Amino acid sequence: ALFHVTEIDLPEGQRDMWQGHWGALLATGHPSPEVRAKATEMLAKHWDHEAPTVTPLLVRLTQDRDKHVRYAAIWGLAKMHRAHEAAVERLAQILEETKDDQARIVAIGAIERLAPNARQAIPHLIACLRSPTKSVRHCACLALQAHGALAIAAVPELARLCIESDYAHAAGSALSAIGRYDEAMIDKLAKAVESEKTREAAVLALGGAARNSDPTFAGIVRALEATVRERPTENSDAVRMVCETAVRAGRTSPKFLEVLMNIASNSSLKDATRIHALRTIVRLDLSKSARPLLRTLAEPPPAQPNQPEFAKIEDRRTGVARVAWQILQEMDE
Repeated sequence: ALFHVTEIDLPEGQRDMWQGHWGALLATGHPSPEVRAKATEMLAKHWDHEAPTVTPLLVRLTQDRDKHVRYAAIWGLAKMHRAHEAAVERLAQILEETKDDQARIVAIGAIERLAPNARQAIPHLIACLRSPTKSVRHCACLALQAHGALAIAAVPELARLCIESDYAHAAGSALSAIGRYDEAMIDKLAKAVESEKTREAAVLALGGAARNSDPTFAGIVRALEATVRERPTENSDAVRMVCETAVRAGRTSPKFLEVLMNIASNSSLKDATRIHALRTIVRLDLSKSARPLLRTLAEPPPAQPNQPEFAKIEDRRTGVARVAWQILQEMDE
């Protein structure tokens, strides 16, 4: 039995696979921690189709005196989809009881693999968001993301991390997957767009819900207004990100068009910011509504004294004026 266990990948045609499996089963009680760990890995790898039988053994091995055996058993539970209730119950218990951060990280990873069938562990994942260990918080965000809308109870804690922590992007991704917030949460996320540290995560979170939520899309509009109003010359990246989020969500509104037009017509902003607003208008199929503005912006500047008289009018257009003129040309084709 031990001969089979010490070589996890059994050579094809030389050993009977089932004999190797039974060897692994017997070897889980071997005095050597290395043998027990390899046997545990083998059981999880090859016996997932026998999950109702193997899961109780893996649960017992999560209490082994050797940490490597425990980690192998915890990760093995991630493959027990046919007995996920018992597996998740033990994984949730590990999160609640152990002080070993590495064991908690492995358990969280196993819960993520079992999603969305691990919803009973969600309260424990939420508790992990308050862990002093950054990697535990980060992994908990990923596991909650895997549960999508089932993890709605995690929104307040995720929003806090999205706004305050170094793992803002992971928290923002989880919020995006959940995609359901109340007005107060939308306001917090819209405010977070103004900070360079949390901007990407907040926009990501808003965008996840904007696909099917009018209030959240209103939050995107407020975020766009705020970034331009507070520091207009410094927030071209924020404008770009919010516009991209709206395009991905496929959403628009008269108010959003109004904000985009205000950005495009604001000569105090960088050309890059104004041009991005114009291109967003096109991508959202709002060009016809913005035609009067486009005509105004496309007006060529006065000829300069040193400019040749034969220069074409369109050659004098640069930056915003040239882009507006090109959009009008495309509309008339």
